[in-house]
Amino acid sequence: MRVGRFRYGALLYRSWDDAFGAPTREATLSLLRKQVQEQPGSAKAQNGLAVGLYASGQRDAAIATLEHAAELAPDWDLPHENLALALRERGELPAAQREAQLAETLRKPGGASPGLREAPGKAPSGP
Repeated sequence: MRVGRFRYGALLYRSWDDAFGAPTREATLSLLRKQVQEQPGSAKAQNGLAVGLYASGQRDAAIATLEHAAELAPDWDLPHENLALALRERGELPAAQREAQLAETLRKPGGASPGLREAPGKAPSGP
């Protein structure tokens, strides 16, 4: 067994075996849920959980979480952009277009990349 500290995604493990023996998707979701529980007013935490839920195939839960993140920080573009992408995939095109337009209006110069995005290091945590 290799000893030391290893990072796998957002998780830090004590050994190489622990990192790759753990059910990392569920462990990551558990970590993200805990963060939301500890910071219920954080749009960044909500957005992060939504990205994890979306990646794990829990699309409806991701959309509900993104809606909550957008309510917590209505002036932050990222939850709106992610919500637009998720709604578009689900076929809710008018709602997706509204969210995409709102995200574009809120976006700061520099543009955005396609696909659900995680929050950068510093982001609004809500009102």
